[in-house]
Amino acid sequence: MKAFSILLLLAFSAFCVDRCAAQAQDQPPSTPVRDSNDNPKLDSEIVDALNKRYGAHQGFRSNHAKGIVVEGSFMPTPQAAALSKSPLFDGAELPVTVRFSDASGLPHLHDGATLASPYGMSIKFHLPNGVDSDIVANSLKFFTVATPEDFRDLQLAAATSPPGGPKSEQFEAFLKSHPSVEKANATLGTPDSYAHEQYNGIDAFVFVSDAGQRQAFRYIIAPGKIVHLSKDEAANRSPDYLIDELPQRLAKGPVKFHTKPRIRLNNGQTIAKSLISGP
Repeated sequence: MKAFSILLLLAFSAFCVDRCAAQAQDQPPSTPVRDSNDNPKLDSEIVDALNKRYGAHQGFRSNHAKGIVVEGSFMPTPQAAALSKSPLFDGAELPVTVRFSDASGLPHLHDGATLASPYGMSIKFHLPNGVDSDIVANSLKFFTVATPEDFRDLQLAAATSPPGGPKSEQFEAFLKSHPSVEKANATLGTPDSYAHEQYNGIDAFVFVSDAGQRQAFRYIIAPGKIVHLSKDEAANRSPDYLIDELPQRLAKGPVKFHTKPRIRLNNGQTIAKSLISGP
């Protein structure tokens, strides 16, 4: 899927918190909708696997532990309402809270380290009725594995290798049986700024129009430009260069992203028409 339709504009203009460990822990979690065949213990098994790989760090998330929060606004295009009857797209400008982050459960990781990618971006849309809606995205072009169980097992296999050392036989065996892991990781780069990275939706959503038409899609959150560093350039940056750079950038003006749906038609082709031109 190579062509995308522009759906909305995100602009982040207010620096919120300069370091974030586990913000919003005082907020009650949302209740997920579960398949009756789901393993009810899978969530905790994934967290345990991540803690086994990275160690448990009190007050920090088990994954994407290091991050920074900003506030901004979300403006859908007029054409977006034709795709979905969601209140996200009814034309009103909405406030958003956004967290950029490094991968791994290591809260003091160098921002340019290999383990820091994929870089993450999560968006919480604050709707007028008091309900929030969320997008979780990262810089992988496609995800490393297909199921939560495989993601758990990936962490457990990686945990058998010493940090910074050679891959264990168990980890090598997992990578051999799951070639998508290394293919996905090959799509990664190291940005010079969180504002200069593209973030791709992890989950698929379904547009439902007023006419009842359903269309599956994934979000793409695209910056004005993508700038990646070489391995040596990243290593020469300060350990917190991404965290430190973003508030400096926002002090000069808003950071803007276009958010687009990646849509596959029934015939396997993709939608090529842009819904609106960006600034």
